[in-house]
Amino acid sequence: MAEAEKAYQLKGHAKFVDIARLFGWDGVNAFWYSINEDYENGIIWSKHGSNINDLILRWCRSVGVDLRPLFHFWGTHPSNAEALKTAVIAQKFPASAEIYDALLRYRSLVPEDNKAFQDFALNWWGHKPSIDGYWTEREHARQWDNELLWDPPQVPNGEIYDESSSARIKAVIDGLLDMYFPGGRPSTDAGIDMITWSGQPVQLDPNIPADGAPALTYAWTADPADGVVFSDPAALAPTVTITKATDNPSPVNVKLTVTGGLNPVEGDTITIYVYDDACKAAIGAGAAAGHPTDLDGNCITDLKDFSIMATKWLNNTGLKEPALK
Repeated sequence: MAEAEKAYQLKGHAKFVDIARLFGWDGVNAFWYSINEDYENGIIWSKHGSNINDLILRWCRSVGVDLRPLFHFWGTHPSNAEALKTAVIAQKFPASAEIYDALLRYRSLVPEDNKAFQDFALNWWGHKPSIDGYWTEREHARQWDNELLWDPPQVPNGEIYDESSSARIKAVIDGLLDMYFPGGRPSTDAGIDMITWSGQPVQLDPNIPADGAPALTYAWTADPADGVVFSDPAALAPTVTITKATDNPSPVNVKLTVTGGLNPVEGDTITIYVYDDACKAAIGAGAAAGHPTDLDGNCITDLKDFSIMATKWLNNTGLKEPALK
């Protein structure tokens, strides 16, 4: 779209409507509250001079997810795509399943051919669009059929909307999906499997929207549940303390269930392997087993290890005779 279309027409405001529709009004309120708070502290955001990367990043922070694909779809492109990508990754704003689904839905609405486009335009305007109408109506009038209403035409096939027009629009959306969702539709990710020892708190680190995302609620559960205590089972990233001292290791499946937004209930599970003590956990993690100075295997290098070494001091381990290979 042209810059003026984005500035004041409906298609320029649509990204904000989408943010409120997909994530609730809290994120919208948080963004504008932060802008007003800056103003009271003498920090002025110019509507013409502010860096768009900074604004998109602030929107991500207010809502708690990566909003880049939504802004990009509605015509607000980053000023430095790589720098913004780096900042989003550093601040752990996750990809949004809601945005992914919305882009797929918009793709499904693209008219397939001229007949479908004419049906769409008639439904929009209630009549055949006129070249004498305002901006958007003029654009629809130009694409109605092959009558040249504007010179020069701006698309390769002339004025008319046809199958190639549909393919170009869908290709743009496909490009955004490939760019921002290379792994496909994102889903709930409870994190990665971990190793700990009995009674030691573990910080859970799921890869989903950050604290404060208004449309989501969280529930952590464990199986087996005996001896498992969450600091807050309804928090995004609580700690969990597991008291298990019967097996080495004693696996506990910890599940995160996420509800809210436009998506169905989703869940993901990680396994935490619990050892009797820190030493056995270190050996289980491969961090202590076979350490060259810990000869008695207790995770401490001390005189006991030296004593073991002394019993083998000056031992000749060379071959006494040739050996078969």
